[in-house]
Amino acid sequence: MAHLPLLLLGFPPELIFFGIIVVLDYQTWLHTELVGKLGALKWVLNTASHHRVHHGCDQKYLDKICAGILIVWDRMFGNFQ
Repeated sequence: MAHLPLLLLGFPPELIFFGIIVVLDYQTWLHTELVGKLGALKWVLNTASHHRVHHGCDQKYLDKICAGILIVWDRMFGNFQ
């Protein structure tokens, strides 16, 4: 149901499905320790090390790093830690 507006706007179902798969694959990758540092890409993309903050339980880490793929949103809206 969350993707119904995209369908109503005329996006092809195949494109929506492809986008869902890409996001889910990226989210799976964030939960692994297989990939090391990403260098300059860490300023744009959410990395596994950024995502570990999201799972932290210390008060200063709660409600931080909400990014799925792009970390720039967390940096812009002040919830990057």
